[in-house]
Amino acid sequence: MNVKISRLITILALIWCCCLAAWPALALLHGSIAGGPSLYDGLCCTRGTAPSAKNANTQAMSVLGFYTRSPITQIKFIFPNWYGVSGGGGETAPGSTATITASVEYPPGTCTPLTFSSASSATITNGGQVTSDYVTIPGGIPTNTLAKIREYLLNSSGIVVNNFLQPTAGMGDALIVGNSGVVDQTVSCGTVTDGGNFQTIAPLAIIAPITAAAVCGYGDSIMIGVNNTHQPNSAGDSGEVMPSIGPSFGYSNMGVNGETASSFVSTHTNRAAVLPYCSHEVVEYGTNDLYLNGESAATLEGNLTTIYGYGAASLVSPKTVFQTTLIARTTSNDSWATTSGQLYVITPYAGEVPRVTFNSDLTSAAFGPNGGYFAPDPVVGTSTNNGFWKSVGAGLACSGGAWTQDGTHPNDCGYYTGLQSSGFINTSRIHRP
Repeated sequence: MNVKISRLITILALIWCCCLAAWPALALLHGSIAGGPSLYDGLCCTRGTAPSAKNANTQAMSVLGFYTRSPITQIKFIFPNWYGVSGGGGETAPGSTATITASVEYPPGTCTPLTFSSASSATITNGGQVTSDYVTIPGGIPTNTLAKIREYLLNSSGIVVNNFLQPTAGMGDALIVGNSGVVDQTVSCGTVTDGGNFQTIAPLAIIAPITAAAVCGYGDSIMIGVNNTHQPNSAGDSGEVMPSIGPSFGYSNMGVNGETASSFVSTHTNRAAVLPYCSHEVVEYGTNDLYLNGESAATLEGNLTTIYGYGAASLVSPKTVFQTTLIARTTSNDSWATTSGQLYVITPYAGEVPRVTFNSDLTSAAFGPNGGYFAPDPVVGTSTNNGFWKSVGAGLACSGGAWTQDGTHPNDCGYYTGLQSSGFINTSRIHRP
């Protein structure tokens, strides 16, 4: 064969290989070239979650599964060293700095180490968080694919964990904690067997260059999914909102148990740092402000208006913010089998009257964010703003019949069979121009 022709064939083959390797990134850029959504650093994957507790042990080895919702060539993570304190304590420092090493496991059994300013490990400030460098995943990770994040953590004051994002069968979740002898398996990629403490460790955010929409959710225990007997669902999503978001979009569930809108205004620095990576936000605050703090609808609306403004500085524009309507709180003398057995949780109706005012203001557009609202209360309630949960007699497809076990939170059937299946989150409204 002619030498020149042979060299030309070799060059063309190299160009072809380079094109194949770069194809996922080129596909992402195609949208902006063709006039579609522009590329930005956004939440690419599911199960970004705010920590909710501190485990007293000082060492931890964690594996957490997540799903990609965009094609991934590069990826980075935000790792917290703070936790949300129940009852409105907000973002709380565990007491000491933490040391972290981490890796991405994909395909199964292959771990790509993360770096932090080019170092193999990082120190996370007490009460702060750290963002890893972008790492390239050899061959990339396709859309809608299960991958895993491995973390090895040391903290002399205790490790921040999630009590409500429990291990999910089929996701590969595992957590080992101890005060000595816990082995770093981020690089070795060895099997990690869950220790059975019903906790997980998750990054606060998983980020990649994407064109798709990405969602930040923040609120209280209803956003997290407290009282969800079988939480999370089979895809690892939990709470009022994320089971509807997770099948289509990357997200961060930044809810804190017992939090109010007013306390989020007071302590939100770490979570606000995630907002630039979202094209959309869903806010669920309000029920604790009205029922527990005795605030007026006007005070709540003022605090929420402040919160809606936190995401204005963003890597993607325009940003759309949604607010959920608020679910009623009741007690029951028959485990919510009937509406007649339910009573308002505080007599005479304190919290219920401002809830009705708030929901009416929101649904009439007298108040609210630029995206409008999503309405869970008529799904789990007998009708909009009537103040009662659906009863067993309403033909609910639940083992116990009711959609709640405490009159405040949906149970597993309420979150999934009820809210997720109802389509109350209309995902067609979550898109980028």
